[in-house]
Amino acid sequence: MQQYTIVHALYLSFFSRALYRDVAARWKGFCLVYLLAVLVLCTIPGVLRMQSELGAWLSEQAPGYIRQMPNVTITKGVLSIDAPEPYRILNEKTGEPVVIFDSTGKITSLEGTKAFALFTKTTLIVKKGEKETRTFNLSDLDGETMTMNRGNAYDLLDTVVDVFPVILYPFALFFSFLLWSSEALVFAVFGKMYARRLFLSLDARSLMRICIIALTPALLTGALLTIAGVTLPYWWLISILCSFAYVVYGIQANVLSTPEPSDEKDTGRQ
Repeated sequence: MQQYTIVHALYLSFFSRALYRDVAARWKGFCLVYLLAVLVLCTIPGVLRMQSELGAWLSEQAPGYIRQMPNVTITKGVLSIDAPEPYRILNEKTGEPVVIFDSTGKITSLEGTKAFALFTKTTLIVKKGEKETRTFNLSDLDGETMTMNRGNAYDLLDTVVDVFPVILYPFALFFSFLLWSSEALVFAVFGKMYARRLFLSLDARSLMRICIIALTPALLTGALLTIAGVTLPYWWLISILCSFAYVVYGIQANVLSTPEPSDEKDTGRQ
């Protein structure tokens, strides 16, 4: 039976050779469920920090655009505003148009303008790139009448900030799992070569488990730095080097066939 659980691994991975021996000899599978569980926790601070940064950016940038916004009404797919048309919402710093409203038909495309959106009488045209746009029919909107004003716009921004982490978290978790599991796989390849130099026989599953446990210190440290609001330059590189060092440490721990006297102190168990 294995001596340590995944809870023990969260802190023993920083210093315990006994843990790495137990992981290699007694744990089962590839340890991917453990990696996912750690990422479920460690992804939360990053997503919340991005939500905070988005909220701060919107609070700084959005008012300049919202105060220029006319009252917009869309009735049965037909747009009207309470201002002379064509009407432009401008970037206050550059004076360039950002959004254009024109239900008169004078402006029918975004060509020749730096605006990213154009509302015509029945469509919304959005710029996707320098030469690519996408058109949406306003008649596709639900309801007979839709009204947008400055108050609605602020409410919409608040909603965007609130739902942002809910939408982002699954994607962040998926790509984090893909990235870190790939890193563990690469480490396992190098770990196999290093184990042979030490005349140590470790199968693929044992090596993968060691490599995934070796990621724990970097993952937890990164999460704690995010919570503390500390940004280290080149942290991505530091985390890779740190994880690789723990892979070497974990493999070397398995060279010892019997626990050393100090290992009992390493475990931190009563």
